[in-house]
Amino acid sequence: KTSSVDADANYRRNSVSEENFDENVGGLELEKARRLSAIQAMRDAGTNPYPYRFDRTHTLAELRDKYGAMEAGSETEDRVEIAGRIMLKREQGKLIFGTVRDRSSDIQLFVSKAVIGDEGFADVANLDLGDWVGVHGIVMTTRKGELSIKVSRLELLSNAVRPLPNKWTGLTDTDTRFRQR
Repeated sequence: KTSSVDADANYRRNSVSEENFDENVGGLELEKARRLSAIQAMRDAGTNPYPYRFDRTHTLAELRDKYGAMEAGSETEDRVEIAGRIMLKREQGKLIFGTVRDRSSDIQLFVSKAVIGDEGFADVANLDLGDWVGVHGIVMTTRKGELSIKVSRLELLSNAVRPLPNKWTGLTDTDTRFRQR
């Protein structure tokens, strides 16, 4: 039995780069190698990719209960800190919309380049689906009425090494899906 340190060292020696990609190695291994190299780059830059603590003020279900009846296009002055996993990310010019989910619910993130700055905006754009983040911001609703958090600061809490499963082309064999849940 090998230790996790030995396994990590073996993985780094045998990691796959785009230059030596062969047909036997799938895209999942290539994606895993890319994410592990990003984690190592964070460590080399002096940033801890797995911080020790983040204190949230609300769960997402509490936010939905408290602010669910806000009218479209309104903004509060209430500052909140939430934590969750990035499930969806859409970039539209100087805005990024994301969906964060915790165990109770999900909520939309509204990230503006003017509010968070160029460096923070680039950090948010480089996040992967499945990453756990801590968000500081104020509660608002978009013009369409979607309850959102206007992000003033975002912290990476845990970098996801493996990508989330694809929900459209996952397990396609119906028999296997029903017999081996």
